[in-house]
Amino acid sequence: MDASESSDSDNDGIGDNADTDDDNDGVADAEDPFPNNAGETRDADGDGIGDNADTDDDNDGVIDVNDQFPLDDTESIDTDGDGIGDNADTDDDGDGVLDSDDAFPTDPSEIVDTDGDGIGDNADTDDDGDGVADDNADLLERLEGQEGFILMLAAGLLITALIAILAIVTLIRVLQRLDQDGDGDFDMDDVKILGRRLLGKDQIDESMRKK
Repeated sequence: MDASESSDSDNDGIGDNADTDDDNDGVADAEDPFPNNAGETRDADGDGIGDNADTDDDNDGVIDVNDQFPLDDTESIDTDGDGIGDNADTDDDGDGVLDSDDAFPTDPSEIVDTDGDGIGDNADTDDDGDGVADDNADLLERLEGQEGFILMLAAGLLITALIAILAIVTLIRVLQRLDQDGDGDFDMDDVKILGRRLLGKDQIDESMRKK
């Protein structure tokens, strides 16, 4: 009987005092914060709870299942999945624009918010917040500087309309002075001519013969 030994945690026949791995978990007692617990070998945050049982190994307030860096208390998120935590990463969303210059550092689809309304320009329908939709603003920008051309076009359309009106007025005046049957009465005032037009030539001839 060995008076220097009183326990053999792993039942390997070697007393714990002599055994360099009391719990026989493969980790030497000198490196094992839980030398008598084969289920634990590490306590990352030093809270006395082994990492296997601890739900927040690094004690950063984010539970391990939601922590992309469960053993690093300075990191918990890696937005762009590049292996560098957002706290250390200078471009969290990996869009090629540094976080310091990016209005949306964790959104790779947005970079700029011109009007500061919280909606990125890519999604915003009115980037500058002037009340004019971007599509209409683009049209106005394209027309800017084209005032002379627009005035010429408007003038041309107006002149064309006036010519058409004058032509119609002239035609009406000509028709008013026609005297197709030579009876001295203008067609517009001639019952016989009007009858020909309204009733048809044959019907008016028949009615005239009956008279």
